Amino acid sequence: MRQSVVQERGGWDFAAHMGIGDAAPTASAVLERNGLGLSRIRGDRDKAGVHTAPYEPHEAYLVVLRLTSFRVHDLWVDGKRVSHDGHAAGTLSIYDLDRRWQAQMQESFDCLQFHVNQRALDEIADQSGVRGRLRLNCAPSSSRIDETAQHLASVLLPAVAGFDTVSPLFLEHLNLAFHAHLLAGYGNCAGHQMGVPSAGGLAPWQLRRAIDFLTGNLAEIVSIEAVADECGLSRSHFGKAFKQSVGLTPYQWVLEQRLDMAKRLIRQSSMELSEVAAACGFSDQSHLTRMFSRREGTSPGAWRRNCT
Repeated sequence: MRQSVVQERGGWDFAAHMGIGDAAPTASAVLERNGLGLSRIRGDRDKAGVHTAPYEPHEAYLVVLRLTSFRVHDLWVDGKRVSHDGHAAGTLSIYDLDRRWQAQMQESFDCLQFHVNQRALDEIADQSGVRGRLRLNCAPSSSRIDETAQHLASVLLPAVAGFDTVSPLFLEHLNLAFHAHLLAGYGNCAGHQMGVPSAGGLAPWQLRRAIDFLTGNLAEIVSIEAVADECGLSRSHFGKAFKQSVGLTPYQWVLEQRLDMAKRLIRQSSMELSEVAAACGFSDQSHLTRMFSRREGTSPGAWRRNCT
């Protein structure tokens, strides 16, 4: 099996933990975004028997969503064997990395693994006014089908395959949504609405600054954290407050502005579509075409011809 491993600095070393090497599974890509690491890990039958590597316990969780079923695997925690069972496709389990987990896969497997830092959960707790520390719980023995996580995975898989072309605003929006889902479904926070800022929407000056900053950087790669800093807010508070103020997430709002700008350039200039895409912050012409066609119901080229 050909390896393709992409690892950004920092965060959980998925490749090392899964023993990536000549006789190990494939980590197709790794993302690290503000407290959430993401990797797709696959192994075929020829790689059966692979052991996960030891690691230093730390305050984080490994959330595993199985994309395919397997009938059996061996699982140990703190040196004690605790399971020989398999898992169905679509099931989700959470491993507290304060403890020492180790697994041996006996069959082919395909899964998404999320590394969730405790500090990211602490930030959400602070912004939500929750007292005490937020914790996650869904031990492998009580794993369950998670349709919401499956839906998020269907959106995230293309990002794993080609994250260099994905908007950081879009990734961070999904990041926040995934954290909120984990806390609502698996956290010790019953009765609380996670991730909702207690102070409502943005103040008028914050909204003006955010709009000015985003509008002035439409052609650039901008993160939620950078815009939040302009407003003096945390990224989780900013994302929710922005949507409450304008009715769209930052990613959705920026996409709308980029498409409007693209329409003006297509109609008023003789620029090539590839040049329009670059000027409006799209990764390439095909990215512009997908987004434009989805909203307008026709391609940029056809829309230009109809304008003449």
